[in-house]
Amino acid sequence: MPTVRSYAFVFVCQAGELENKSLLLAASLKRHLRCDHELIAAVPAPAERWGTPSADTKERLASAGVEPLV
Repeated sequence: MPTVRSYAFVFVCQAGELENKSLLLAASLKRHLRCDHELIAAVPAPAERWGTPSADTKERLASAGVEPLV
């Protein structure tokens, strides 16, 4: 009986430069992965120090099926 494997990919998404990079990474993984997977965006805290991703970024990640981890 073959083993079914599922993978989770976690990446950091914070305000600024990493927002665009996280969107690009999520889109690339979603397009090219051929395995059962979950995408998770880790948002660092506290927001006062690391910032908060914009509403647009959050919306785009959600539409790509990325789960936020705050």
